Amino acid sequence: MSKQSLAIVALTKESKELLKLHRMDHVHLTANRKLLNRETNIFVFAEAKMLPEVSDFIKQANSAHNLKALFLHEDKENWNWIPQMLDRANLRTLRNLIVHSDFTITSRILKAWVDGAQQELIASARVIDGSLLIRNCALQEIEVPAKDIPALKALTESQLQHFTVSESGSYLHWPKADIHLDFDTFRYYTDPEWKKRTDRLGVTRNKRFGGAVMSLRLDSHLKQSEIPGLSERQLRRIEKEGENATDSALKALAQAHKMTYAQYLAEVAKRLGRKAGEGA
Repeated sequence: MSKQSLAIVALTKESKELLKLHRMDHVHLTANRKLLNRETNIFVFAEAKMLPEVSDFIKQANSAHNLKALFLHEDKENWNWIPQMLDRANLRTLRNLIVHSDFTITSRILKAWVDGAQQELIASARVIDGSLLIRNCALQEIEVPAKDIPALKALTESQLQHFTVSESGSYLHWPKADIHLDFDTFRYYTDPEWKKRTDRLGVTRNKRFGGAVMSLRLDSHLKQSEIPGLSERQLRRIEKEGENATDSALKALAQAHKMTYAQYLAEVAKRLGRKAGEGA
């Protein structure tokens, strides 16, 4: 992932403070038309009442496909006025419009773009009629019925609603069921070409992960029966196929190895890197 240059137009007091706090580069305090000719990743922070004065800038940036997001900062009680303000500004509803009352989502999106990971990280998600609607940080949306995803199949509608988006957007988390799913998982069930590609690569990747877990256990002189909280059957599946390596399972392994969770994951990652180098 390569880092990308962003042009951020901060028109609200709150956004200026946020961007200063995050030490974001290339922040502009006006909708400078010169940006339209030289920038390809433009983000605008505004309030709905400001739209008429910046509508031409927004339309031109959007027509050139350079407007990546329009962030409208509003109190939730004012959200119902946004269609009227868009109309006054002669702006149609934009696919890349984000209305927000705090900066959780906007910070996540900007960080993803800076890191070049906007396609892989999740900006927001919601559940409607048993389906997950997920928007990545490139503001592309996918919809997938929960029943199509094996890990979520057994959850009730109520249980399905109780998830969180990780701070970075790397996964959705259902805490009670200990389920973590990233954007690529949802894409797997909606994009046939992605599914084919993942199926070709996934078996090898999972087996490599399982092999790294096993090699670390053997080097630590631990038997499969010596991992409190994990049955031998569970551990065999993890080590053989890389399956069911949940947070709770990996934490149990970390504890058995007398490591912190972070130390354990770092050691597994180190072994994966070494194996990849050996096979190159």
